[in-house]
Order: sequence, then C-alpha cells, then structure tokens
Amino acid sequence: MGADFGKVEVDRPLEVEIALEPVALVVDVTLEEEGSPSGANLDDIGVSFGDLPFSTDRRWRILLTDLSKFGSPPRLPIKINGNRHILMSPSVFEAPDDCELAKVTLTLRAATVAARAVEVRDDGRRSVD
Repeated sequence: MGADFGKVEVDRPLEVEIALEPVALVVDVTLEEEGSPSGANLDDIGVSFGDLPFSTDRRWRILLTDLSKFGSPPRLPIKINGNRHILMSPSVFEAPDDCELAKVTLTLRAATVAARAVEVRDDGRRSVD
C-alpha cells in the first residue's frame, strides 16, 4: 500500500531532514547598583537595546533582522529609562557570533541631586539651607 506524491509511488515512510537556523538572539539582562547590596529594587528600570523600545523585561529576544542594522558584529547602544539611576557600564552590547544565549550585566549608579533652598520671608529676611 503506497502513497502518491507527485505521481511517484512510495512504499516506505519518507525521511525528511529539516535544518533550523536561529531567528533571534536571547539576551538575559541583570541590573546591579554600584556599591549597594544585591537587594536594591531595580524592577521598574526600563532597558533598551539599539532602537528597540524600552522594556522592564529582563529576557530579551532580538530578531536577527534587527541585529543586522547594527553592523558586523552587531554593536547595539544600551540605554536605561529610570529617574533614580544612571547607566555606568557597559554602554554598548556586542552580540556574539554564535547567536546562543547572551548575558549582560548593567552597572547602575544612584542618581544624586545637589540642591540649595532659599526661603524668602515676609519680613524680607532670607535663609539658605
């Protein structure tokens, strides 16, 4: 009992070989605050690679078609979106050639603002803190 495949009789099961190629690079992102114990809450900080939108996800899937826009080997600028921290390093992510799982640790520093307050009183005196 055979099957008809394009008018060719087949008496045994077909053997099909499939070659799969990666379509995306998976990047695991870890955030560390400089000089802080590992318990710092950095969950609300968004991260962006290249021109991709900011996300608080810590596992990125970057399509290879998106990577190809950034040269060979791809070098993607890294940005963060947070109001309490600034990115110290690295500022560029170089994608590995093998397209396996990549890991990157971003070092952040708490942003500090120096301010001076001047209070003007009704009696005309000023006090400076």
